Amino acid sequence: MTPPAAESLGAHVEEGGARFLVWAPRLTSLALKIEGRGEMGMVPEPDGYFSLRVEGAKAGHRYGFALEEGFTPDPVSRYQPDGPAGPS
Repeated sequence: MTPPAAESLGAHVEEGGARFLVWAPRLTSLALKIEGRGEMGMVPEPDGYFSLRVEGAKAGHRYGFALEEGFTPDPVSRYQPDGPAGPS
């Protein structure tokens, strides 16, 4: 797999939902957590990427990732309303 362009990482609103892509090469699994929707397992992709398309997700929904160590915001988020440690 050719690494995606940097601008394709993160959350991207699409018609009917949103697509999430993160690079986490040291993890074997990753879950996306959207406030009010719970945790959703992400799909492992080649070269350490994880992806997920979420129907009904839209701009303004707060999200992050559930790790064994706890919650972490999106490392490439374009909006952190509660500061760098809060949801994206």
